[in-house]
Amino acid sequence: MNQPVSIHTGLDVGKALQPYHADQVGSTTTLGDANLKAGSELSAPWFYAVLLAAQTAAAFILFWMVFPIFYSLVTHLGERQGLDFPQQLAIVASAALLHCFYWTRLKWVPVTPPFHSVFVAHLLFFASRVSFFFGGALFSAIFFRHLPELDVFPPLGQAVVKLLYVAGVLFGLFCYSLELERLGKAVEDQPTEHSG
Repeated sequence: MNQPVSIHTGLDVGKALQPYHADQVGSTTTLGDANLKAGSELSAPWFYAVLLAAQTAAAFILFWMVFPIFYSLVTHLGERQGLDFPQQLAIVASAALLHCFYWTRLKWVPVTPPFHSVFVAHLLFFASRVSFFFGGALFSAIFFRHLPELDVFPPLGQAVVKLLYVAGVLFGLFCYSLELERLGKAVEDQPTEHSG
Protein backbone atom coordinates (compact mmCIF):
# COMPACT_ATOMS: atom_id res chain seq x y z
CA MET A 1 0.00 0.00 0.00
CA ASN A 2 1.16 3.49 -0.73
CA GLN A 3 1.68 5.45 2.44
CA PRO A 4 1.46 9.27 2.33
CA VAL A 5 4.82 10.87 2.87
CA SER A 6 4.92 14.04 4.91
CA ILE A 7 7.74 16.48 4.43
CA HIS A 8 8.40 19.16 7.01
CA THR A 9 8.90 22.47 5.23
CA GLY A 10 9.05 24.75 8.24
CA LEU A 11 6.00 26.67 7.02
CA ASP A 12 2.93 27.40 9.07
CA VAL A 13 0.23 26.17 6.68
CA GLY A 14 -2.42 28.29 8.37
CA LYS A 15 -0.41 31.45 7.74
CA ALA A 16 0.59 30.41 4.23
CA LEU A 17 -3.04 30.03 3.17
CA GLN A 18 -4.19 33.39 4.52
CA PRO A 19 -4.73 35.95 1.77
CA TYR A 20 -2.20 38.74 1.61
CA HIS A 21 -3.31 42.33 1.48
CA ALA A 22 -0.65 45.01 1.07
CA ASP A 23 -2.46 47.44 3.36
CA GLN A 24 -1.80 45.21 6.35
CA VAL A 25 1.22 46.96 7.78
CA GLY A 26 4.18 44.63 8.14
CA SER A 27 2.39 41.45 7.02
CA THR A 28 3.92 39.07 4.51
CA THR A 29 2.91 35.66 3.24
CA THR A 30 5.62 33.67 1.50
CA LEU A 31 6.20 30.14 0.32
CA GLY A 32 9.97 29.81 0.36
CA ASP A 33 13.29 31.44 1.16
CA ALA A 34 13.39 33.41 -2.13
CA ASN A 35 9.86 34.67 -1.64
CA LEU A 36 10.60 35.50 2.01
CA LYS A 37 13.55 37.67 0.96
CA ALA A 38 11.53 39.37 -1.82
CA GLY A 39 8.60 39.93 0.57
CA SER A 40 10.81 41.58 3.19
CA GLU A 41 12.38 43.83 0.56
CA LEU A 42 8.96 44.93 -0.69
CA SER A 43 7.77 45.69 2.82
CA ALA A 44 10.79 47.88 3.55
CA PRO A 45 9.79 51.43 4.53
CA TRP A 46 12.11 52.96 1.92
CA PHE A 47 10.29 51.09 -0.88
CA TYR A 48 6.96 52.50 0.28
CA ALA A 49 8.51 55.98 0.46
CA VAL A 50 9.85 55.67 -3.10
CA LEU A 51 6.45 54.59 -4.47
CA LEU A 52 4.64 57.36 -2.58
CA ALA A 53 7.13 59.95 -3.85
CA ALA A 54 6.71 58.64 -7.41
CA GLN A 55 2.90 58.89 -7.13
CA THR A 56 3.22 62.41 -5.74
CA ALA A 57 5.55 63.43 -8.59
CA ALA A 58 3.17 62.00 -11.21
CA ALA A 59 0.17 63.73 -9.60
CA PHE A 60 2.10 67.01 -9.40
CA ILE A 61 2.99 66.78 -13.11
CA LEU A 62 -0.68 66.14 -13.91
CA PHE A 63 -1.76 69.17 -11.87
CA TRP A 64 0.97 71.31 -13.42
CA MET A 65 -0.08 70.36 -16.96
CA VAL A 66 -3.84 70.31 -16.47
CA PHE A 67 -4.22 73.54 -14.48
CA PRO A 68 -3.51 75.84 -17.48
CA ILE A 69 -6.01 73.82 -19.52
CA PHE A 70 -8.59 74.17 -16.74
CA TYR A 71 -7.91 77.92 -16.49
CA SER A 72 -8.29 78.30 -20.26
CA LEU A 73 -11.57 76.37 -20.22
CA VAL A 74 -13.00 78.54 -17.46
CA THR A 75 -11.82 81.91 -18.79
CA HIS A 76 -12.76 81.23 -22.42
CA LEU A 77 -16.21 79.72 -22.08
CA GLY A 78 -17.89 79.16 -25.40
CA GLU A 79 -14.61 78.93 -27.32
CA ARG A 80 -13.32 75.67 -28.70
CA GLN A 81 -10.21 74.55 -26.84
CA GLY A 82 -7.58 72.31 -28.34
CA LEU A 83 -4.61 70.39 -27.01
CA ASP A 84 -1.38 69.75 -28.84
CA PHE A 85 -0.45 66.10 -29.31
CA PRO A 86 2.70 66.40 -27.11
CA GLN A 87 0.54 67.79 -24.28
CA GLN A 88 -1.95 64.94 -24.65
CA LEU A 89 0.86 62.38 -24.71
CA ALA A 90 2.48 63.86 -21.59
CA ILE A 91 -0.83 63.84 -19.71
CA VAL A 92 -1.54 60.23 -20.69
CA ALA A 93 2.01 59.19 -19.73
CA SER A 94 1.74 60.92 -16.32
CA ALA A 95 -1.65 59.33 -15.63
CA ALA A 96 -0.32 55.89 -16.69
CA LEU A 97 2.71 56.25 -14.40
CA LEU A 98 0.46 57.33 -11.53
CA HIS A 99 -1.67 54.21 -12.05
CA CYS A 100 1.42 51.94 -12.26
CA PHE A 101 2.91 53.28 -9.04
CA TYR A 102 -0.43 53.18 -7.22
CA TRP A 103 -1.38 49.63 -8.16
CA THR A 104 2.15 48.35 -7.51
CA ARG A 105 2.01 49.83 -4.02
CA LEU A 106 -1.49 48.54 -3.37
CA LYS A 107 -0.69 45.00 -4.47
CA TRP A 108 2.75 44.39 -2.98
CA VAL A 109 3.86 47.09 -0.54
CA PRO A 110 2.23 47.77 2.84
CA VAL A 111 1.57 51.31 4.04
CA THR A 112 4.44 52.21 6.35
CA PRO A 113 3.90 55.38 8.38
CA PRO A 114 7.18 57.08 9.33
CA PHE A 115 5.67 58.39 12.59
CA HIS A 116 2.32 58.92 14.31
CA SER A 117 0.71 62.35 14.52
CA VAL A 118 -2.94 63.33 14.54
CA PHE A 119 -2.13 66.78 13.13
CA VAL A 120 -0.11 65.40 10.18
CA ALA A 121 -2.89 62.87 9.57
CA HIS A 122 -5.38 65.73 9.28
CA LEU A 123 -3.07 67.50 6.81
CA LEU A 124 -2.92 64.31 4.73
CA PHE A 125 -6.72 63.97 4.80
CA PHE A 126 -7.00 67.60 3.68
CA ALA A 127 -4.49 67.05 0.85
CA SER A 128 -6.45 63.95 -0.17
CA ARG A 129 -9.69 65.90 -0.48
CA VAL A 130 -8.07 68.86 -2.26
CA SER A 131 -6.31 66.65 -4.83
CA PHE A 132 -9.55 64.99 -5.88
CA PHE A 133 -11.55 68.22 -5.61
CA PHE A 134 -9.39 69.70 -8.37
CA GLY A 135 -10.07 66.65 -10.57
CA GLY A 136 -13.79 67.00 -9.94
CA ALA A 137 -13.67 70.71 -10.81
CA LEU A 138 -11.86 69.89 -14.06
CA PHE A 139 -14.46 67.29 -14.96
CA SER A 140 -17.26 69.76 -14.20
CA ALA A 141 -15.66 72.43 -16.39
CA ILE A 142 -15.27 69.99 -19.28
CA PHE A 143 -18.80 68.64 -18.87
CA PHE A 144 -20.53 72.01 -18.67
CA ARG A 145 -18.34 73.43 -21.44
CA HIS A 146 -19.55 70.72 -23.83
CA LEU A 147 -23.11 70.40 -22.47
CA PRO A 148 -24.63 72.67 -25.16
CA GLU A 149 -23.02 70.49 -27.87
CA LEU A 150 -24.64 67.25 -26.70
CA ASP A 151 -27.19 67.44 -29.51
CA VAL A 152 -24.32 66.93 -31.99
CA PHE A 153 -22.32 63.90 -30.93
CA PRO A 154 -18.81 63.27 -32.27
CA PRO A 155 -18.12 59.93 -33.97
CA LEU A 156 -18.48 57.03 -31.54
CA GLY A 157 -14.79 56.07 -31.59
CA GLN A 158 -13.66 59.63 -30.91
CA ALA A 159 -16.19 60.01 -28.09
CA VAL A 160 -15.03 56.77 -26.44
CA VAL A 161 -11.36 57.77 -26.67
CA LYS A 162 -12.06 61.20 -25.14
CA LEU A 163 -14.17 59.66 -22.39
CA LEU A 164 -11.46 57.11 -21.54
CA TYR A 165 -8.84 59.86 -21.62
CA VAL A 166 -10.66 62.06 -19.10
CA ALA A 167 -11.80 59.10 -16.98
CA GLY A 168 -8.24 57.72 -16.80
CA VAL A 169 -6.86 61.03 -15.54
CA LEU A 170 -9.69 61.49 -13.03
CA PHE A 171 -9.41 57.89 -11.80
CA GLY A 172 -5.65 58.35 -11.34
CA LEU A 173 -6.26 61.44 -9.20
CA PHE A 174 -8.90 59.53 -7.25
CA CYS A 175 -6.45 56.69 -6.59
CA TYR A 176 -3.83 59.19 -5.41
CA SER A 177 -6.37 60.76 -3.04
CA LEU A 178 -7.09 57.27 -1.63
CA GLU A 179 -3.36 56.72 -1.15
CA LEU A 180 -3.05 59.93 0.86
CA GLU A 181 -6.08 58.92 2.91
CA ARG A 182 -4.59 55.48 3.68
CA LEU A 183 -1.34 57.11 4.77
CA GLY A 184 -3.31 59.58 6.89
CA LYS A 185 -5.12 56.73 8.65
CA ALA A 186 -1.82 54.93 9.27
CA VAL A 187 -0.20 58.10 10.63
CA GLU A 188 -3.24 58.84 12.80
CA ASP A 189 -3.36 55.39 14.41
CA GLN A 190 -1.34 55.44 17.60
CA PRO A 191 0.77 52.33 18.28
CA THR A 192 -0.81 50.09 20.90
CA GLU A 193 1.08 50.08 24.20
CA HIS A 194 1.31 46.79 26.02
CA SER A 195 1.12 46.97 29.77
CA GLY A 196 3.33 44.41 31.46
